[in-house]
Amino acid sequence: MSETQEEQQEQVVDQPVPPGFNESNYKATLKKIRNERDAQAAQVKELSSRLEEFQKQFEGIDPAKFEEYRQQVLNAEEERQRTVEEQAKLIKDKENMAQQLGQKVSQLEQQLELEKRTAAIRQAFFDAGGKKGNGEASFVDIIMPYALQRLVRDDSGNLAVVQKGSKLVDYDVQSAKAKDLGMLMSEFSQDEVLGTAFEPRSQASGGGFVSGVRPGQPSLSVDELMSLSTGEMAKLGRELKKL
Repeated sequence: MSETQEEQQEQVVDQPVPPGFNESNYKATLKKIRNERDAQAAQVKELSSRLEEFQKQFEGIDPAKFEEYRQQVLNAEEERQRTVEEQAKLIKDKENMAQQLGQKVSQLEQQLELEKRTAAIRQAFFDAGGKKGNGEASFVDIIMPYALQRLVRDDSGNLAVVQKGSKLVDYDVQSAKAKDLGMLMSEFSQDEVLGTAFEPRSQASGGGFVSGVRPGQPSLSVDELMSLSTGEMAKLGRELKKL
């Protein structure tokens, strides 16, 4: 049917014309409706064509087989996700293990450093005439904590003696040289209390200092010295100074 025929039918159907009827507006409205109708019809035709093309893609496909494949894809994705999570956990466990090993290595390094310093102090102590003692206790054990407090590593990695209660390198007054462990032992041997851990040595012996217990000083065993409290050690020092 042509547009002219449609307009003629519409004019017949719409008879009689009501008062105030605007024919121009009426025709414009009809044209708009026809355009919308035609556009919708074209859209329906396009969608129908696309649906037919889409349906052709599934021709010959078994729905049960399709669902099986779909489930396999879902299972594969779940397995991949589990693998990712397991790998993340494994990486975290490895990081924790590495951290623990790092702490263990640090502890071993500290222990090794302590053993090196202890060995150096022992050697210097006995070279300076330190008493060997009897039994499990040793006179070097009296000297050890005081010596460890005075030892540090310098920039070159060598052991250096620092001032008491300080981090500054200690120097020998007479030689103006930085003190070594031998000089530190000499200092300890002249101490009123720590000197009891050294064998007596006179100026004439070639040692260069008087060490050990002087005549008139009380002689205590290493066990007795180590059993003294801080107050008793201070009291002993005051008594030795009076001699």
